[in-house]
Amino acid sequence: MLRLFPQTEVWVIQLNQWIKVPLNSIKDSIFNYIPNIVKMIIIFFIGKLIIRFLRFISIEISRKRLVFNGFHAEWSKPTFSILRFVLNVFIIIMIFPLLPGAESIACRGVSVFLGILLSIGSSSAITNAISGLVITYMRPYKIGDWIKTKGTIGVVMEKSLLITRLKTFNNEDITIPNSSILNDHTINFTSIGKEKGLAVSVKVNVRYDYNPAIIEEKL
Repeated sequence: MLRLFPQTEVWVIQLNQWIKVPLNSIKDSIFNYIPNIVKMIIIFFIGKLIIRFLRFISIEISRKRLVFNGFHAEWSKPTFSILRFVLNVFIIIMIFPLLPGAESIACRGVSVFLGILLSIGSSSAITNAISGLVITYMRPYKIGDWIKTKGTIGVVMEKSLLITRLKTFNNEDITIPNSSILNDHTINFTSIGKEKGLAVSVKVNVRYDYNPAIIEEKL
């Protein structure tokens, strides 16, 4: 309708430029971005296939169907977790430059800011995770072992990258960070007891007039 009047025909031309130019720019950006989308899909699926293959190898090692000299079956799960984490980071590094706006100054600033927040907030968690890896490959104990650490005696109920969970004689559920365990000595009663037996010291109070032979027999 604005085209019908000479005075407003100029407005129509200007409005068309304001609308068509951004739309054409968006359309061109979408068509030009299609190759990057294809690249990201290919990288993602190849990474997932590799992770699935590594999971299969990990399961076979844990079930002792696949044996490598010097590699214990209990190492399969943490080793797979490490490889999966590294591979996921590698996938993100390869995909990130293909994202729209990844080269902009704003995106770089946000990435640096998030990285600083993550490094500051997860320092203790990273310490516990590294300690958990060291404990896993040192093999000082395994699930089901009776151990003593940090003055606590209990059976190992759970062993993860971050914490170790013990159940005491009184059925107390105690969670200990792996960094604390690594910085303290650990006594494993089960590993020694299965091979050479375990000597347990017990104090018994008796009266002096009791017969020592009867006391020994009762003990």
